[in-house]
Amino acid sequence: FGALSRSSTITRIGLLDVTVRGKYDVGGLAGRGSGTITNSYSSGRVSGAAWVGGLVGGSWSTVTNSYSSAVVNGGNVTVAGGLVGWNGRTINDSYSNGSVRSGRAGGLVGGNVGIISNSYNRGTVHSTYRFRYAGGLVGWNARGGIVTDSYNIGAVTGIQDVGGLVGWNQEEIKNSYNLGRVSGSINVGGIVGLDFRNTDNCYNRGSVSGHLKVGGLIGLKLSTRRMTNSHNSGPVTGTDFVGGLVGEGSYIHNSYNSGPVSGGKNIGGLVGQSGRMSVGGGPISNSYNSGSVSGRNGVGGVAGLNQANGVIRNTYNRGTVSGDSRIGGLVGINSGRQFTSGFEARIFSSYSIGRVTSTGTHVGGLVGENQESEGRKGFVGSSSYWDIETSQWLTSAGGTSQTTVALQTPTTAGGIYQTWDSDVWDFGTDIQYPRLKYTTGTDVNNCGTPKLPCGSLLAGQLVRQVAIATQTSVRVGAVEGETMILNARTGPFAFRWTQISTPTLTLRTTDTAELRFLLPADVVSREATTRLLTLRLTVSTGTTIVRQQTVQIVVNKVDNDVITSQPTIIRSKNRLMIEPNFLASDADGVGTVQSYQWQKCLDSEVTTMVCSRWGDVSSDGTNAFYLVPEESVVEGDQFRVKLTYTDGQGYSYSVPIVSTAFAYQLAVFLRLKLFLEGALQ
Repeated sequence: FGALSRSSTITRIGLLDVTVRGKYDVGGLAGRGSGTITNSYSSGRVSGAAWVGGLVGGSWSTVTNSYSSAVVNGGNVTVAGGLVGWNGRTINDSYSNGSVRSGRAGGLVGGNVGIISNSYNRGTVHSTYRFRYAGGLVGWNARGGIVTDSYNIGAVTGIQDVGGLVGWNQEEIKNSYNLGRVSGSINVGGIVGLDFRNTDNCYNRGSVSGHLKVGGLIGLKLSTRRMTNSHNSGPVTGTDFVGGLVGEGSYIHNSYNSGPVSGGKNIGGLVGQSGRMSVGGGPISNSYNSGSVSGRNGVGGVAGLNQANGVIRNTYNRGTVSGDSRIGGLVGINSGRQFTSGFEARIFSSYSIGRVTSTGTHVGGLVGENQESEGRKGFVGSSSYWDIETSQWLTSAGGTSQTTVALQTPTTAGGIYQTWDSDVWDFGTDIQYPRLKYTTGTDVNNCGTPKLPCGSLLAGQLVRQVAIATQTSVRVGAVEGETMILNARTGPFAFRWTQISTPTLTLRTTDTAELRFLLPADVVSREATTRLLTLRLTVSTGTTIVRQQTVQIVVNKVDNDVITSQPTIIRSKNRLMIEPNFLASDADGVGTVQSYQWQKCLDSEVTTMVCSRWGDVSSDGTNAFYLVPEESVVEGDQFRVKLTYTDGQGYSYSVPIVSTAFAYQLAVFLRLKLFLEGALQ
C-alpha cells in the first residue's frame, strides 16, 4: 500500500520476502499509514531516503500485535526504523527483529512523537553518520513521544547519540530496559545517548562502550528532571567522562550501579562528571555504587569530577576504586566555585567503604582532591565518612575517617549519624553499614507504588548479615594434623580466608564459606599455654568487598586427662603388681600403657592413709610389678605406681595410680620366711 486513510483497517496481513525501494515514506506493508493495523507482519528488504520502516514508513496509525523481520536500509540523513520509520500515534504489543542501518536509526521506530508500549526490538541497529543518532527502540524520541514498558536486546552501534533504547530523547522513557550491547563514540548510554527530558524506572544490563560521555544509562544528561528508580549492571568503558549511570550530568535519585566502570579521565561509579554549569548543576541523592571503578585521573566511587554547583547527598560507595592521581573512594575531584553566581561542589551525609588503590598523588579514602577556585574550595561535610580498614587508606581531602565498627555499630540516627535522616537511611544491625530507602523526591513522586513502597530498602543492597558462625575456639585435645572447621554464613558472596598470625596453619578450601585447616604440633602440645590464632575473612560480591572480619581462635591449656579405669595393686608374697591385662582408659578412649614407675611413701612416720611425699624406687620401668627388697621392708611402708600411657588419640600422659599398698603384711610374711629359713639351718 502506498498510503492508508484514517478510516482504513489492516488486519491479519503478512507479506513475505518483499523488496521495496523508494525515496520518502517507504514501508514493507505501507508507505504512509493512518487508521488501524493489527496482527500483521512483513519480511524481506526495505530501503529509502526518508521515513523508512520495515512495516510502515510514516505512520499515524494505531499499530497493534504486529511485527517486521525485514532488513531496513536508509541514507546518511534518513530516519528509519525496524517496524516504523516515523510514529505519530500508537504502537502497542509489537516488535522488530530485522537489522536497521541508517543515519538516524531505531530498532523499532526511527522517530517518535507518539506512544510506544509493551514492544521490543531484537535486531541490530547501526547509525552510519556523525551528528546523527541510533537507538535500540527509537532513534529520536521527540517532544510528545512516550516510550513505556518496552525493551531492546539487539546490539546498537553508531558514532554520536547512541542509546540502548533511545539515541536522542526529548520526552519520556519509563519502565523499560536494555539487554543489548551498545557502542559508539560520543554520548553513549545503555538507555539514552543524549537526554533532554525524563527517564524513570529503567535499567541496563548490556555492555556500554564509547569515547566521550559514556554512561551505563545515559551518556549526556542535559535534563533538570530527576532520573529515578533506575540502575545499571552492565560493564561501562570509555575514555573521558564515564559513569556507571551517567557520563555527564546530574539530577539522579533512588538509583544505583553494580557494573564495573573503567576509562581514562573523570570516571565515576555513578557519574563521570556531575554539576554541569549549563543546566545549573543538580543533586545526586539516595543512590549508591557497588561496582569497581578504575581510570587514570579523576576517579571516584560515586563521581569522578563533582563540578561546581554539583550536590552529592545521601550516597555511598562500596566498590573498589583505582587509578593514578586524584582518586577518591567517593569523589575523585571535588571542585570549587567557578562563577560568582554559582556555588562550590558539595558533599553531604555520604560514605565509602570501597578499597582505594593508587601510587599517584591526591588520593583519599573519601575525596582525592578538594580543588579551590575563586578563593573557595569544594565543601565536604564532616558527617561524610570513609572506612579506613576496608579502604586501606588513612587520609582524604575531606570527610572524617572511621573504623568498620564505628560505622556499623549505630542502629539509629545517633552518634556519628546524628545529622543523617532516618527517613532516608536504614541503619540495620550493629554489624551492618547504613542502607538507603526509597523516598519521594521534591519534584516528582518517586515511590508509593506497590513495587516501590516509600521507606522500603532501595533494591540491590546487601540485606543479609555477614558474620562468623559458631566455632571460634579449639580444644587442646585436638590431634596434630586434625582438620578443624570455621564457618561463615552463606549467601550470594565470595569468601577468602587468610592467616595473619603464627604459627602457620595449613589452610584448605580458603575460598569457600567453610574454612578447613590443620593444627600444627606446637599448638596442640599438652604443654601449650593459651594461644591466639588470628585469621581474616574477606567477604565480597566477587569484585566488591562487602565485609572484612578478623577471627581469633583461642587455644587454652587444660588439665591432663583423668584416667577413668583404675587398676588394682595386687600383693603376692614380696611382689606388688598391677592387675593383669589392664588397659588405660580416659576421655580420649582406650590407650596403651608404655611404662610403670613404682614409688614409695617418704613420710618419716605414717599415721594416716594419706602420704604427702613420694619417691621413686628402683624397678624395671617396663614391668607391671615391683619386687619388694626384703632388707628394705618396714612394717607400715606404702607403695604406689605411676603409669605412662598413650591414649586413644596418640598423646602420652603420666598418671599416678592412687591406690596404695600397705607393706605391713609383706613385712610379717618376710619375717616369718626368715625365721623358718634360720630354723631349718
